[in-house]
Amino acid sequence: MAKRTSEHLEEVVLAVLKETGGRSLSAYEIADAAPTRITPAQVYRTIERLAQRRCVKRIETLNAYVALSAQCAAVSVCTECEIVQPVSSQLIGPAVKDALAQTDFSPGRTVIEILGLCRHCREVT
Repeated sequence: MAKRTSEHLEEVVLAVLKETGGRSLSAYEIADAAPTRITPAQVYRTIERLAQRRCVKRIETLNAYVALSAQCAAVSVCTECEIVQPVSSQLIGPAVKDALAQTDFSPGRTVIEILGLCRHCREVT
């Protein structure tokens, strides 16, 4: 069996994430859903490369990943179906910067995840 390249693994992981329709997946779920055998360790290494290229975003509160530009400053996360959607950074970014300007704090990394229910899950419950 030929050794798979990192590019091939990136294609596989990204394809699995894109097929979810915005639902976040853990590394183990990605490995299970992959059409070829891939280990969670390979998924983690691949996700790291994809995140550097800003193709994948880690959802901290779910310890999961989604095919979404890593540049988006904020996301909404449905706690029922785990669909993740970007929130306009033009709306949230300035408010966060203004709030931090009033403190003696220098952020190294900002993670804004808004948890709640999407429209579909709200209507179902």
